[in-house]
Amino acid sequence: MIITGDGHDGGTSSPAKSAPPPCQRKQAQQSEICYPTLHVIRALMAVAVFASHWSVPRYAMLIPQKQLPVDLFFSVEGFLAGSLAFSFDNSFGRWTPVIRRFTAIYPLYLMGLLAGLLVMYPLALRLQDGWSIHIFGAAAVRGLFMLPTFSQATEGAVYPFNSPSWAIVAETATFAVFWPLRSRLNVWVLALVTFVAMALMLGLIVHWHDINLGWQAPGYWGGFPRVVFGFLSGALLFRIMQFTGPILPRLNPLVIFLVASAILFLKVHLIGLLLLLVVVPLLTWTGAISTEPKWLSGLGRQAGRHAYAIYLLAFPTVLAFREIGAGLMIPETWLSGPASFPVLFCIVLLVAHIGTIADERLRRA
Repeated sequence: MIITGDGHDGGTSSPAKSAPPPCQRKQAQQSEICYPTLHVIRALMAVAVFASHWSVPRYAMLIPQKQLPVDLFFSVEGFLAGSLAFSFDNSFGRWTPVIRRFTAIYPLYLMGLLAGLLVMYPLALRLQDGWSIHIFGAAAVRGLFMLPTFSQATEGAVYPFNSPSWAIVAETATFAVFWPLRSRLNVWVLALVTFVAMALMLGLIVHWHDINLGWQAPGYWGGFPRVVFGFLSGALLFRIMQFTGPILPRLNPLVIFLVASAILFLKVHLIGLLLLLVVVPLLTWTGAISTEPKWLSGLGRQAGRHAYAIYLLAFPTVLAFREIGAGLMIPETWLSGPASFPVLFCIVLLVAHIGTIADERLRRA
């Protein structure tokens, strides 16, 4: 979600204080982007999701907190959505931002789905990895409508052709409910709904003994309170910041990027919940009020443009890379080894860039 500094993406006006820095830019040009640090964090978390999938199976514990990139992504998205909903004048129709969001995401989602179809089809023919022709066909049809499939294919992933896409689908649905109701979401209502979502999420985490809810069939329904909590907690942070101001010191964005990356590698037992409930909101808050060196604006704009594409196209790219490599008789030790990561990372960035350009041209058309 890209927010330009001119404030022409709007929701209801707020009786509270003006939006927190750096979006107090009356003289800002249309090309400027608000909260560039948050946009970079969002792209970094998409890269972390890619890295966690690359690491399987050889380096399965490379990123111990592999669920956190998704949760931090939700929180940032919620903050950015809150900055639209609660800051600017009501210059949009009731459903315009929802439609724009869907038209921005669905082409990328469809690209990832089609790429996954091509990669998974040979597996379905060989009845490998839980696939059958029937499951393949049913999952393909349901996938076109962004619906989950409950099967044993690809470890029970509910979106078997592109397992990370469950989060984007669920968050898009959350935004579609959030936006029309934004005028009713004062701080107290938003806090209450966020608390209820958090309590439900924690209960389901205990029930399923899994903090990474949502992507697999057993914990699929637990993914919804997880998404709602992450998204609304970000929006709530923006609401609170409107009343309190920034409060915390403004940090250099490089420090925030380093912390956001470093917490993913912590192996302390049961630290995941503490990171989710405390560190993720702090990173979102500090990212919103960080200093803005000259280099950050351009980086933030490009990160904002490409974050969804990296998130939605990386997984099928990883699968295609390994399938093509195996077909070319490239040793598995190299394909899944550390030497392959920079090569694959560059390929993912190239695919994401192509997907982003195609998505933007489709929207302009």
